[in-house]
Amino acid sequence: MKARLGTCFALAIISFAVIGASYSYWSTELTLKGMVKTGSFLIGVSARGTNDDPNNIDAIPNPGWDGSESKDPGWKRIPPRHIVYDIDVASARALNKGKFIFIKDGVKFYEKANFFIMNAYPGYCPEVVMRIANGGSVPGKISRIVIVVKEYDENNRLIAFGKLVIPGGVWMWIKKPPTGLALDDIELAYYKLDISCDGIVDYRGCTIVKMIMDLMREYGRRIQLNPGDCFELSFALLFKQGTCFDPLPMNHRIVGTVEIEYVQWNMVP
Repeated sequence: MKARLGTCFALAIISFAVIGASYSYWSTELTLKGMVKTGSFLIGVSARGTNDDPNNIDAIPNPGWDGSESKDPGWKRIPPRHIVYDIDVASARALNKGKFIFIKDGVKFYEKANFFIMNAYPGYCPEVVMRIANGGSVPGKISRIVIVVKEYDENNRLIAFGKLVIPGGVWMWIKKPPTGLALDDIELAYYKLDISCDGIVDYRGCTIVKMIMDLMREYGRRIQLNPGDCFELSFALLFKQGTCFDPLPMNHRIVGTVEIEYVQWNMVP
């Protein structure tokens, strides 16, 4: 048995030697080239504008309801709800903020969007319009949309600081005095959702809870945006009179920031 194994081993060595000699004689260089390209994960927000920006220079016409460019938009609880006042007192602006991320359909998308409201009064109702899109090649799930709002008094002092987190829809106050806030006298007049950014309103309502449900109905519980997905959100804020004991304060400034927190789609259930 030992001799047979030794013979086999010797034959194997000789065979490998022959093969090696043959390979060295006929050898040539074989090169395999390949490329691996990772996907892009890009979700951004674009502040399209408001229907009452100064000089009517953004993408949204002022006030949009009757074509007047120098009058304030208002809102009533009973039809016809849209009002255009005969004088220009207040203004609202929406601006992009942070790092530029991508362009989709000629629209630039950024990390954040800001909106500013100045000289608001009871009955004033500006509309803010923004888009959220996936400009990459990898699906993403929006884990949170955080809306932060700050209020400054007539002396430009920060007197209130709160935020709204979606999903959840719970407003949280970080700083808030008991009275004297304009934020206490603001309510959501309405919202509109254009799912494909094609100019057609697919969902509308007047509560934050319904807005969240509409988004989840379209994009799932985590609001998943696949590559190329885009939706446009329009919302109007109505300034109310307040009470006789705590009326809407004058000369206050309100600044809001909308920030999207998102994750890769396969990282969360």
